[in-house]
Amino acid sequence: YDYANIVGRHPKMREVFSMLDRVTDVEVPTVLLGESGVGKELVAQAIHYNGPRSKRPFVSMNCQAVPESLFESELFGH
Repeated sequence: YDYANIVGRHPKMREVFSMLDRVTDVEVPTVLLGESGVGKELVAQAIHYNGPRSKRPFVSMNCQAVPESLFESELFGH
């Protein structure tokens, strides 16, 4: 897989890359958690563009900006 857009050589980053290798081809949604600014969107893009849905558009969503009352329908539909 190609992780060229993610910078890091630290052993912890290698753990992240190893985890990405395991989830990239999985056909279920993947939830990414972490502090602001840690690179969740870069990781999400790596999963998307290396996976089976790479030909489809990548859609990013800031879950914090969605009101709680609309959260479930925004993620899973009506």
